[in-house]
Amino acid sequence: TPTNSSLGQTLTFSATVVGTTAGAPTGTVTFSVSGATASCSSTTGPTVVTNSSLYTCAISTPVTGTYTVSATYNGDSNYSSLAAAAPISVLVAKATPTIALTSAPSSPIFGGSITYTATVSGIVGATAPAGSITWALTGAATSCLSTTGPLAGVSANQTIFTCTVTASPAGSYNATATYSGESNYISLAPTSPLTIVVPQATP
Repeated sequence: TPTNSSLGQTLTFSATVVGTTAGAPTGTVTFSVSGATASCSSTTGPTVVTNSSLYTCAISTPVTGTYTVSATYNGDSNYSSLAAAAPISVLVAKATPTIALTSAPSSPIFGGSITYTATVSGIVGATAPAGSITWALTGAATSCLSTTGPLAGVSANQTIFTCTVTASPAGSYNATATYSGESNYISLAPTSPLTIVVPQATP
C-alpha cells in the first residue's frame, strides 16, 4: 500500500499471517479502519500460500484525508490470536477537477437572455466538487443578472453553476469562469473566454 494516493482510487491493505512449517494459520483477521472512512469496502482471505495466509481490506476514497488501518489476527485451533499490528496510514490528496464553459441559447436575440453554464467535473467514484465559481464578464454586460450553483450535474461526479445576463444591448458578451476549489479539489485558473454575439434587431 502506498503512503500517498489520489482521490477516488481504491486502497488495498494486506495482512500476512505466517505460521510454522506445520501449516498455515487460518481463522480470521479483523481490520480496524479510522480517519476519512470507518470500514473496509471489501475483504478477502484467508488465501493460503505454503505456511502463511493472506488477508486484504479494500477501501474506497471518496474524500481526501488520512486513511488508517490496523489488523488483528483472531487465532484458530492451531494458532493463538495476536495483538493488533502497527497501523498503516495513507494520505489521499486533493484531485484536479476539469471545467467546461457553455452558453445557451446558441443564437441569442436582442432583448432575450444568455445563460452561461460552468460544469465542474471531479473524479469518478469520488465526491462531486463543491466550492464556488467566480464569473468575470466583459463587453456588453459586466455582471450576472442571476446565478445558480452548486447544483447536481448530469453525472454523479459533476457540479454545475450558471450565470444569466440580459441580451441587451446588441454586441459581444464575454464570460470566463474561475473555480474556487474546496477540501477535495484544487482551484482552477480562469477558463478561456466564451464570446457570444447578439445581433441587432430588425425594426
